Amino acid sequence: MPNTTPPEPAAAVPAQAMALEALQAWARNRDRMPDDRATLVALAWRTGARNIRELARLADVSRDTIYADLRARGIDAGDRTAAATTPKYQPLTAAAIAGLGRLVQTRALPSLIGADRQPLAEAVWALGIALDRIEHLLEHPHGTDDTAGEAGIGSRAQVLQDIVDRAATVIDEAQGLLTEEFAGFTDAQLAARTEEAEIAALDGGQRPVVERAELQLALPNDEAPAVTMTLYRPSGGLLAVSSDSPLVAGQLDRRGHVALTAAFDVIARALEAVLTDDAYLDDTINKGDHRD
Repeated sequence: MPNTTPPEPAAAVPAQAMALEALQAWARNRDRMPDDRATLVALAWRTGARNIRELARLADVSRDTIYADLRARGIDAGDRTAAATTPKYQPLTAAAIAGLGRLVQTRALPSLIGADRQPLAEAVWALGIALDRIEHLLEHPHGTDDTAGEAGIGSRAQVLQDIVDRAATVIDEAQGLLTEEFAGFTDAQLAARTEEAEIAALDGGQRPVVERAELQLALPNDEAPAVTMTLYRPSGGLLAVSSDSPLVAGQLDRRGHVALTAAFDVIARALEAVLTDDAYLDDTINKGDHRD
């Protein structure tokens, strides 16, 4: 069975792990950001990473370079017992990511043009545009109504909506590839994987899950009535559709199961806002935080 364990959410990754990962990423892109190494080394040190040899390995530099970076940031490398500290907050600025979105788009473009299309190219292109929009927001924190501006960028609300739309493209592309990864699963195995994730969320008191949903779909055909359907998961099976409408035929495929499972998770998280604390276990680690 393929390994499909999802990565930890970014918010759950400890600061030290994030700092070390960033340092390793710097080593792969040193020519693009040569001045950032000392800052990343200092961040890793302040989060508690005190092994000079390991820091040098991750950054792919000598230990002497690590010592020099620490001195440049006012850190005494001889004090290995100093408690980890929270690095000074530095707000993200437009200058910090200037041109990054355009660079990503430029790199992705050759894979989007022509008869052959790389599966993740559309996702990379969308990410590049999203980064470009974020740069715009950082440069204009109070928004702008200049709809005649570069790339048709308009009000703050329009830009934020565009970021949401680009993120949806990334999710759609990733879900398509994720469905392909499940080719070695039987329907029962895929259903069990989904159920295990939901049970873990419920038993851990982390969040609610959607078990069943009734929907009414307005159709683009003005002469057709709205379609009412129920989405549910039969025992040991994938998500299924039930409807009395003659306009509904067939069942969801695996792509639909993957997409709707993710959509149900989004719905459940949004509905946490209307739940009281009594909906959660008294000893849940998320009690008091689940609606943040």
